Amino acid sequence: MLLLLHLHQVNISLSTLKRRLRSLRLKRKLTGSRNTISSYNDVVNAIITEIGCSGRCIGHRSMWYRLKIEWGIRFPRDEILRLMRIVDPEGIRVRKRRRLHRRRYICKGPNKVWHVDGYNKIKPFGFWIHGCVDGFSRRIICLQFYFMHIIQSELDMVTRNCNLHQISRSRKTEVPTGNLDAMYFLPQVYDASDQGTFLDIRDVSTCMTIFEYDNKSLASNKFVQLIELLKPGMGIPVTAREGLNLYMEITELLEHYQ
Repeated sequence: MLLLLHLHQVNISLSTLKRRLRSLRLKRKLTGSRNTISSYNDVVNAIITEIGCSGRCIGHRSMWYRLKIEWGIRFPRDEILRLMRIVDPEGIRVRKRRRLHRRRYICKGPNKVWHVDGYNKIKPFGFWIHGCVDGFSRRIICLQFYFMHIIQSELDMVTRNCNLHQISRSRKTEVPTGNLDAMYFLPQVYDASDQGTFLDIRDVSTCMTIFEYDNKSLASNKFVQLIELLKPGMGIPVTAREGLNLYMEITELLEHYQ
């Protein structure tokens, strides 16, 4: 009823709508591209088709719903489960174990795929952590921690150390093994090539302008003003120990104002 009012500006009661539908002999039309299918062969073929793509990851309840919506199939849900046990017993067994279906990872060369992720749970406190890893060599492209230069220096050290270590062979990937820097900068040694593309310098400048931030910034302006008020002339800590001592001093000063 709300859709009729919102989309078509038609305001009628539910009983009036049902009465008019009966008078026009209109019934609910199944969604999907096909009419109702009732034979076992058609249902089995639909299940096999779905299992051949993304349907391999869903259980019988989701399969029953997908067949109803996408295929227009009306079929008992317990029968769908029975057919899936026959058609895809391995999938049923894996889903019962509640384990992910491992897929093989393939990457043609460095800079073909970059994987980016971030940790934003402590973002409200001024801590934003973002990382980027090359999919071919697994070399860390960048690992950034915004606003706190001490922690950023630690992350830079982790990046340097990580990029120097060796990657062991894995059965679940089809990418080479060895030193991360060597795989990234010398892909030809591993029968691969650099998959990166050239960018317009104007696009790069635009991105730098939009996403520019101050590497030297300690924290938000309000926080810096608060620190200047509590501890005038405070110097920016250089080491983790100095940062910890400053934190303890500020905490003690704030306790006096409570």
